[in-house]
Amino acid sequence: MIAPSTRHVPVLLGLVALLLVPVLRSRHDAPHADDCAQPERLRELHRVAGTGKVAERWEKYGDDVPQWTEADLSGNDGAIQLRGALIRSFQPSQLYTRPPRVLLGRLESNQRQVERVAVDGVTLPIQTLYDTSHGRSTIASYLFVYGNRPVEHPLLSQLLSAPAQIWRGGRPLSLLIVAGGVPLERRPEARERAQRWLVSAWQHHSASCF
Repeated sequence: MIAPSTRHVPVLLGLVALLLVPVLRSRHDAPHADDCAQPERLRELHRVAGTGKVAERWEKYGDDVPQWTEADLSGNDGAIQLRGALIRSFQPSQLYTRPPRVLLGRLESNQRQVERVAVDGVTLPIQTLYDTSHGRSTIASYLFVYGNRPVEHPLLSQLLSAPAQIWRGGRPLSLLIVAGGVPLERRPEARERAQRWLVSAWQHHSASCF
């Protein structure tokens, strides 16, 4: 039996260490590099079609969380009560680990759906989760934006941007999300409403940051 070669192990370990730099730095004191041209404008969620009352969750703000804006979605009825949010954090792992929890709390779901929606030449990977555990019936649809681009896997995007972050500082991750309680028979309607809001929220994000 021939022993596997270890010749390339040092190189591989070095690459792994390099890729982990942005993840580790985002958890500690590190310079930030906001790549959005007009970040303050992102809070103006009333510009997003389908948005009702807007509120800032000031208790959620901090050095690593420059924005946490929530909105009641207009057009809600007694059966479908949806909330939207645009949240940005320089600690991406806070948002890409079970993102619906930021609005719904604990979520138990093994039903995940990804729809790729084309908008103005850009593909939006909108993810949707359903939770029917413990008598609940909730839905959460969300979209990640990293480096001003929609991404499906923010951790991978964070790792791939490691060289730039070493020199320029960590980038924020944006989470655009719609969540709420929905009867089973009205899931399709709620999903479509959530998708429309996320598309409009992405357009608002793009217009503000570019």
